[in-house]
Amino acid sequence: PIRLNRSLLSYSRDEEAGRRVRVRGVVTLHWPGQALFVQDESGGLQVQSDHTPSLKVGDVIEAVGFPAQGGYTPSLKNAIVRQVSTGATLRPSVVTAETALSGSHDKDLVETTGELLALNEELPGRKTLVLQQGKTVFHTFLQTPSDGSIGSTTYPIGSRLAITGVCSVGVDENGKPVSFTVWMRSPTDVSVLQSPKWWTLGHVMPAVAGLGLVF
Repeated sequence: PIRLNRSLLSYSRDEEAGRRVRVRGVVTLHWPGQALFVQDESGGLQVQSDHTPSLKVGDVIEAVGFPAQGGYTPSLKNAIVRQVSTGATLRPSVVTAETALSGSHDKDLVETTGELLALNEELPGRKTLVLQQGKTVFHTFLQTPSDGSIGSTTYPIGSRLAITGVCSVGVDENGKPVSFTVWMRSPTDVSVLQSPKWWTLGHVMPAVAGLGLVF
């Protein structure tokens, strides 16, 4: 039988250990060789597999694997993945940092906002955007395209950004949520809601002056 993703939350180690389960869901993010997330009507799930077909966001897959603890919600490990159909759409849940930290949207496709504190490349092929919302600081990840860019839009430090991606909740040794990250699918998952004042006033005016324009 096909299990709902969130039903794995209540799996019994005694009953399910060493027993495969089957899930079905819509692909919300696929970084080949790094991460695969799917979502059904109950919520999101990370699927770990050594061999996955070529997948894109919106594909519907079935996966058979072993439930495993790790993070706030279980994942599916050593999975065999099969594409079922294409063209499905999912709307992200709009969340605050506080809601994300509650764990209720772990592995779900979400949309949130934050002020950009830093932009760096900690790992080859992956950009990290450090954002802050209220008192909460969180990291978002974006794959670097082959040309090394993250899209045509620049993101000045201090910008207020809207981001869409898959929320992944980190826990402490007691399984309590303590942090969250957001995995983004493409540069289109980032938009600038508001530029910093220093960018609009301190950057634009010198740039205009440098063009020799007279108003």
